[in-house]
Amino acid sequence: MTGKILKTKVSLKDYPLEVIRYAAYTFSGDFYIQLFSSSKEAIEIYFEPKGKKADFKKTLSLFKQELKDELLRSRIFEANYGLREYLLMKSIAYQEKMGGPEDLDLKGLTPEQEKELEELIGQVEDEIKKELKKSGETEVDPLKIKKTWEEKYGDKIKEKFNEKSDKKQ
Repeated sequence: MTGKILKTKVSLKDYPLEVIRYAAYTFSGDFYIQLFSSSKEAIEIYFEPKGKKADFKKTLSLFKQELKDELLRSRIFEANYGLREYLLMKSIAYQEKMGGPEDLDLKGLTPEQEKELEELIGQVEDEIKKELKKSGETEVDPLKIKKTWEEKYGDKIKEKFNEKSDKKQ
């Protein structure tokens, strides 16, 4: 702590305590902030810099602007209370109407749909086989995409592990 402290008073008639507290909090990154009730009408605020240098004139003007901004936020928040409550109630009511997963129709496919799906899968498999024959490839997975990590790299890892264990012995 540097010993230099900025002291200011804010009237509770102009700004509610919550607004003063929030405005002061925005400066807590650069200053140690203390709030004291000097009387029933005012709050004293002490700003003590955390670093070596602080421009108190600039800090005071920024604090006064932050008080105005926070007061505006507070008024907007209060003015929108009914709207927020309405939206919340509508969202809860909407969920009640939707019901849960048991209300959804999950009977599955009809026999005709199952037959059509099986035919489509068969057609796709036939096309894949034809493409493989045309390209001359015999493997179904030429890029080895279906291989697991162990199948692809397992032997290499085992070799490295064996080499390390041989070096230790």
